[in-house]
Amino acid sequence: ARQCNTDTPRQCWCVDKHGIEVNGTRQVDDHMPPCDEVEDSRTKQII
Repeated sequence: ARQCNTDTPRQCWCVDKHGIEVNGTRQVDDHMPPCDEVEDSRTKQII
């Protein structure tokens, strides 16, 4: 999942299923982090 703030510059980041920010995913302005890819890679690491 993705969360964004409304500040300027706008920032978006990926969160885990608990709403905790995933380190290294914060992006500025119109750059959206690839949260689906991040979630897939985290799931594969657990398995």
